Amino acid sequence: MSFQEPWNKVQNRLFQMHISYEERENELKDLYAELKREDDEIRGLFAKRVARSIQQKKDTAPTLIPRFPQ
Repeated sequence: MSFQEPWNKVQNRLFQMHISYEERENELKDLYAELKREDDEIRGLFAKRVARSIQQKKDTAPTLIPRFPQ
């Protein structure tokens, strides 16, 4: 058994670990992007709901009749 055989095994294992790390990193990036999209969607829906609520309050607010001193 030459020195080269274990060295090749080590190199192969390191290469596999590197590939595995890159795959995990890409998966995490994809998950983060998906969460970011969902977060943006939820924020948009919340903003629309708040705007609709404010508009409803404006529409149902009693109209004030100005009183002038007599």
